[in-house]
Amino acid sequence: MIVCNFSLLGQDIQGILQSLADLLTPPGVLILQTLHPFSAMQNDRYEDGWREETFRGMGEGYRSPMPWYFRTIGSWLGEVQGAGFRLLQCQEPVHPATGMPLSLIITASRE
Repeated sequence: MIVCNFSLLGQDIQGILQSLADLLTPPGVLILQTLHPFSAMQNDRYEDGWREETFRGMGEGYRSPMPWYFRTIGSWLGEVQGAGFRLLQCQEPVHPATGMPLSLIITASRE
């Protein structure tokens, strides 16, 4: 099992995903968790592209913004399948009070 927890932040992730696929042997799985695109898009358009995280809600200590590459759900699934994985499950946990999606969890196996 390989877990990527909020760690694939760049635009070109095919190389790393293909390397991860090469490391897995059946019945190994990849579990990828990231911010849910609906929660992360804020007032921006729902399309792939570079965004900036300012960490405003984190308080003191986070002075430098961090660039990261936003993906739609379809783009995430396309990246995973394009790297040679077979989708097993796609989960969208929601906040119990707001009902808003918190994260996107993709589980895939090597084809």
